[in-house]
Amino acid sequence: MRHTSLTSSLAVLLALASMPWQAAAQSQQTDWEKAFWERAKSHAQSFDSTTRSHFEQMRSNFNAEYADALDGIWKHYEVLPPADNSIKKKPRKAPVAPKPDTAPLKPVDIVPSKIVLPPVSIDPVPLTIPKDPTPTLPDRSRGLSFDFYGTTCEIGDYNFDPIDYNPQSMKLGSEWKKLEADGDMQSLIDDCLRLREALSLCDIGYLWLTEHVAKKIYPSSTDSQAFLTSYLLNQTGYDVKLGLTDKGLTLLYNTDLPVYGCCSVNFNGRKYYVRDSLVERRPIRSYEGLYAANEAIPLRLTPDRMPALDTEMKDTVQYSSKLWVVEPEFKVTVSRPDMKFLADYPWMSWENYLRAPLTDNFRNQVVETMREKVKGLDTFDGVRKLLSYVQYGFNYMTDPQQYGHEKVNFPEENFFYPANDCEDRAILLATLVREIYGLDVVLLHYDGHLSTAIDFRDPTIKGDAINIDGHHYVMCDPTFIGAPIGMSMPNYRNQQPIVYKQ
Repeated sequence: MRHTSLTSSLAVLLALASMPWQAAAQSQQTDWEKAFWERAKSHAQSFDSTTRSHFEQMRSNFNAEYADALDGIWKHYEVLPPADNSIKKKPRKAPVAPKPDTAPLKPVDIVPSKIVLPPVSIDPVPLTIPKDPTPTLPDRSRGLSFDFYGTTCEIGDYNFDPIDYNPQSMKLGSEWKKLEADGDMQSLIDDCLRLREALSLCDIGYLWLTEHVAKKIYPSSTDSQAFLTSYLLNQTGYDVKLGLTDKGLTLLYNTDLPVYGCCSVNFNGRKYYVRDSLVERRPIRSYEGLYAANEAIPLRLTPDRMPALDTEMKDTVQYSSKLWVVEPEFKVTVSRPDMKFLADYPWMSWENYLRAPLTDNFRNQVVETMREKVKGLDTFDGVRKLLSYVQYGFNYMTDPQQYGHEKVNFPEENFFYPANDCEDRAILLATLVREIYGLDVVLLHYDGHLSTAIDFRDPTIKGDAINIDGHHYVMCDPTFIGAPIGMSMPNYRNQQPIVYKQ
């Protein structure tokens, strides 16, 4: 990308500019060293000015080209129906394994129908460095506050005019230029970026933050909200577009991985998802151009960090492990705002929930508790205890039974909802095994079920197993109640699953 190196240089100069130059120079003992630091400071300031000038010129060019695109022809695009990644025909009750004295079945060699490798990761969006890259807001009068998942956020008291356009002619270029020319716009962008860092938001979280900001600035104009959200995201390097339905403007956003359960539109081979679920099935018009052409990047769907919301934990729910009778009861407390954030998250493929980072709360309360429970056990017996916990520690209920729709839990969500099902348990077990023992775990997707297989780094462990690239993964099914390591559900023993590697 042309602007990647440019903004990387900007990051370097900002780091240089933030160094304590005067203190450093004063601490030196020789005139030569003092002169060196003064020259370094002068070069950094010159580099700062030149690089910012290039950066602003580049962004100005992007905005000019995009304004022309917004004034171009808006034509109809086919709205594609939501992709479905739900597991059909799940058992309505968790099956129970046969008693240990039952004659064991002969172990099977599991043969994969397909192996899905991890996706190629993309770098964070580069255009996200405010002129003052501190995570907190500057000390100045702030007049607008809003709630973001239980956390009060503040931005400057901005007053932008609502956009004005004719849905028939769709000439929005002048409105785009008007935002660019407004002297307060850069301050608003910086406010958003500081909040993003203060709240530790991933790309999707930042999308939601800009929507909250736009709604606060334009409380009565949904068209202006969509327009400002698009502007803020484009200016910080993200690949989003605007669409027009009979209900007005809506945001279309591009992601690096598929989003399930959401309508989309294809533009020259790129898939953009319809943000507003109330209009997503309606015919959509849009324009040919893209902001920054090939320079902007998709929003990364898998979060790279979890949000730092209100940490006072005022609104909480407590889980109890009393269903797992082999150990004394322990409790886990989770925050409702955190759970609301995760519940709103776009529906991803199962393996991406494993790639998401864990919250500090989950590490401290769950991982460390289970680490203590398996202390002193060898790896095999420790994993067996973790398997027992996930099998018995939760009520089982399919997503349609519990929610009325498909939902995949992030690991911590299992301690918030009354029950979980096979994919939730598979993700939770894989997370605990990986965190506590550092073992590699694969997900096995059968027709009607999701399970796990674990590489114990011991090819002599017996039971149903799958060999991948010379590694011996042994079946560990957290939904097959009472099943030991190496036992598959009878209905799936002869199926060839799709294997998801991490």
